[in-house]
Amino acid sequence: MKKKNIGLFIFFLFLIPLVKGDILLGQIPQGEEMLRLKINNRPLAKINDEVISLLDVVKKMDAFLYEYHSDKPLSTLEKAQFYQKNWKQMLEEMICNEFVLLDAKEKGVQIETGQIHEELEERFGPHTAFTLDRIGLSFKEAYDWIRKENIIRQMMWHKVQVKALQGITPQLIKKAYQTYLESHPPTHNWTYQVLSIQGVDKKVCDELAAQAYQILSSKTKEIEEVAADLKKTNQEVTVSLNKKCSLETSTLSKQHYEVIKDLVVHTFSKPILQINRKDQKNVTRIFYLDDRTEIPPSSFEEVYDSLQNKLFQELLQKEKKVYFNSLKNRYGFDKTNPQIILSEDYEPFFVYY
Repeated sequence: MKKKNIGLFIFFLFLIPLVKGDILLGQIPQGEEMLRLKINNRPLAKINDEVISLLDVVKKMDAFLYEYHSDKPLSTLEKAQFYQKNWKQMLEEMICNEFVLLDAKEKGVQIETGQIHEELEERFGPHTAFTLDRIGLSFKEAYDWIRKENIIRQMMWHKVQVKALQGITPQLIKKAYQTYLESHPPTHNWTYQVLSIQGVDKKVCDELAAQAYQILSSKTKEIEEVAADLKKTNQEVTVSLNKKCSLETSTLSKQHYEVIKDLVVHTFSKPILQINRKDQKNVTRIFYLDDRTEIPPSSFEEVYDSLQNKLFQELLQKEKKVYFNSLKNRYGFDKTNPQIILSEDYEPFFVYY
C-alpha cells in the first residue's frame, strides 16, 4: 500500500478540494475528451541560485494528485481547473520550502541514503521506475524530492511543531473550553403536540378552539379524545392532531417555538391564529407541551481532543509565520519578493482542441 505522506504537503498544503462546478477556464462545449492542456512554462521565482518554474510547480501538483487521487484520475478539464486554482499557493509553499532548505544546509542536516530509497519504494511501489514514468518524474527528481521533504519535515518538527506543542498548556485548554461554552449554551429538547382547526368561517373555528381549550384545561378529556369529538361533530372544519414529536430548539419552526417556549410542561396554550405553511391559509392551533429536557453542552472530557487539536493548528500557523519571517529576514527577502513579476495578461494554463 502506498504511503500517503508527502512531507511538503503535510506541513504546507491545506488539502484543497477538487472543484467540479464552475469552469475556471471559460465555458467548454461538448467533446471534453478531445481537449488538450497547454502549460505556459516560465520562471516564477528565484531564491539565490534556485529557480522555480511553472513546470516545477505543476510537477508538485501532479505528485499531490498521484498521492491523494490516483484512484480517480482527473479529466483534462478537471486537471486544468485544479492547476488554475492552486498554482499560486503551491508556488508560495515551494518558496518557503527553499528558505527552510537553506536553513537546514547551514545546520548540516543530512538524510541517510537508505531512508530515501525505503521511502521511494513505500511511496511509488516496487516498480518505481514505471510509476515515476507515469507521472512524468525522473528517478533523480523523485530521489531529490524525497530527500528534501525529509529535511523539511525534520526542520519543521524542531522549529515549528515542537514549539506549537509546548505552547499548549492546561490553562490554555481550559480557557478554550470556556470560549466553547460561551458559543455553545445549553439547548432544549421539546416534546409536544399541536391540535389544528381550519375552516372557511373564522368565527366557527374560534368558537370550536375556545371550547376545546376549556375542555383541555379542565383535564376532563385527553387531547386525542377532544380532537376525535371535534371531527365527528363539525364536518365543515378540518381538525387534525399531529403525533407527539421531539425536536431540539435549533430544528423547531419559529412559529412553534414562540408558543411552546413559554409553556409549563403538561399544559396547553391558548388558541392562537397562525399561517399554515402548506397552503398559506389561516389555522387556529392549540399546543400541548408534554416534556422539555435540557441538553447541556459537551463536557470538557468530550471536547478535549478537538480543543487541543484546534489550539495546535492555531499555534502551528503562528509558529510557521514566525519561522518563515525570520528566514526571509536572514536571507535578504524581507523587503524584496523572490517571485518574478509576470505580465498582467499572463495565462499559465489553457485548454484547446
